[in-house]
Amino acid sequence: RKLSALPPRSPHPALIVTAALEPGSQPAATPALYQSNPLAAFDAYRTLGLPIDWYEVCWRDRPPPCVQATGPDALQRFVLLTKRGTRSSTPAHRGDPLGVLFYSTTGAHKCRVALLPLNFPRLVAMLCQIRPRGGTSTATVTQQLRHDFSAYIWSLPPYLHGPLQRAIWRQGLQAFMPNRADTPAMFLPK
Repeated sequence: RKLSALPPRSPHPALIVTAALEPGSQPAATPALYQSNPLAAFDAYRTLGLPIDWYEVCWRDRPPPCVQATGPDALQRFVLLTKRGTRSSTPAHRGDPLGVLFYSTTGAHKCRVALLPLNFPRLVAMLCQIRPRGGTSTATVTQQLRHDFSAYIWSLPPYLHGPLQRAIWRQGLQAFMPNRADTPAMFLPK
């Protein structure tokens, strides 16, 4: 499979902010992704002039039921999802998670956006299998795990392969990366 150009993207993507990844899951189901995760080399941004900043006034007195304090610093986490199907012929639906919006009741900057790898819950689940209980030693990488990671790589847009590979290598997880022949980067134009 060869790519002659990047896939079409909108310069103004539509984002959906939700308190959970799936019905029934809690915001705390994404534990400290931006604090103790091997992929903590994400981009974090302050929100300025966004509607979410205005909710701070309401949250101060009575938080809505979907907002939960999840720790001593009272972080309330939300998941940002891409919105697929922006053409009029395709109905819009929730896409893959790409980051976490968190609100802090302490500090000068109330709202921040942390961008993580696309569909990060799937990637984090695989990393947790490699390093159980947050340890530094790695478990044996099974063939199924390699296959799952290769499938994850193929599901990403091609422009994300290089940065993700560098992040995985920085963590000393070279054995986790699929063989070079299995990765889509092999088929990208040079």
